[in-house]
Amino acid sequence: GALHGWVKSLWRLEDQEKPAATLVFFDLGGAQDRLALHADYKANREEMPEALQKQIDPIKAFTRAMGLVGVEQDGVESDDLLASQAVSLAGQGHEVLVVSADKDFAQIVNDRIKIMLPPPSANPKLGWRVMDATGVQEKFGVPPGMIADYLALVGDTADNIPGIDGVGPKTASKWLLEHQTLEGVIANAASLKPE
Repeated sequence: GALHGWVKSLWRLEDQEKPAATLVFFDLGGAQDRLALHADYKANREEMPEALQKQIDPIKAFTRAMGLVGVEQDGVESDDLLASQAVSLAGQGHEVLVVSADKDFAQIVNDRIKIMLPPPSANPKLGWRVMDATGVQEKFGVPPGMIADYLALVGDTADNIPGIDGVGPKTASKWLLEHQTLEGVIANAASLKPE
């Protein structure tokens, strides 16, 4: 099923978006820098099911057979490779469309980088959606430049990264809009509401 869904999505995106070029990023695992900072990083994730594991090499082979570049690097997460490449390409004047449901990419959205979100499994009728800087602000309550600080406050359950106890999305965005940075929030910790 994964191979079928992958190919179907690639073809649909190629037909719909007609990109000048497409890069695909694969994760080889081994984020040692993150594990050194937080030993429980992604510890909550289950092992990849064997049926899916068996489809990874055919997915990579088919992707490359389609003439697409498959980027991967030992010890560096595919998300980091993708974000770095997106920022670099945007800096060279290219329009970049990142196809991912990962909220971490919201921090690199700007006038040249947008995110295309796949249809949510809970409501597939929503279809593919593009998120620009305004969409980031609407979804998270803060602009893209504040997303890293926002995630530091609320945490990230997908990556098993704890936030501040009792701080949810509304509180995090309120504090950041009032104090501009995580450092500003910390400097004003004694007067924050709620305490």
